[in-house]
Amino acid sequence: METIFCFDQAKRQIIAYAFRGISKTSQQKDRTMKILLWAILIIFLIGLLVVTGVFKMIF
Repeated sequence: METIFCFDQAKRQIIAYAFRGISKTSQQKDRTMKILLWAILIIFLIGLLVVTGVFKMIF
C-alpha cells in the first residue's frame, strides 16, 4: 500500500508541474502576441496616415 501512495503522490506532482509549465509559456505567448499586434497596428495607422496625406500635413 505504501508504494502505491508514493507513486500516486509522485504522479500528482508531475502533473501539477506540467500544468504550471504550460501556464507560464501560455502567458509568455499571450504577452508576445499582444506586443506584436500593437506593433502591427501602429505601423498600419502610420501607413494609413501617409496614404491619406494627413501625415504630410502634420509635418
